[in-house]
Amino acid sequence: MFYTIAYLRARCTANEGGCWVWQGALAHGYGIVGPNQTGSTNVHKVMYILTYGKWEGDLTLDHLCRNRACCNPEHLELVTHLENCRRGIARCAKLTECKRGHPFVEGSYYIIQGKRICKECNSDKCRRYQDRRKAKARAALAELAEQAHMITEE
Repeated sequence: MFYTIAYLRARCTANEGGCWVWQGALAHGYGIVGPNQTGSTNVHKVMYILTYGKWEGDLTLDHLCRNRACCNPEHLELVTHLENCRRGIARCAKLTECKRGHPFVEGSYYIIQGKRICKECNSDKCRRYQDRRKAKARAALAELAEQAHMITEE
């Protein structure tokens, strides 16, 4: 299918930051269109090509607004993959709290592979995992006890 800027723009809503937020299907937060002969395609890439033409080299599109669902061509810039990663890391470094609202203060997080991991959220995650394992073990033990009880009755 051939897309036009007008067609794609009609499927977006504008927000206060000037983003054209895609209202169709999303994959990992990015707007997608398709499927076509080659599968689905990211909307922001289609919009960039329709506006500026194809790009050369190993460059990637960076959302200057940091909104993955945005397909406003004015919010897109061609950069190297390394620069795109640097910009994302710089944004994360400015965060003052985790996604569940726990403040990032000294001693409240681990740094693993360059990412801050909230200790409180990690403890909750480990606790839930252990609870699931214990429940599964209890269920397996109860099943074994039931089978043993059935054998002794025979």
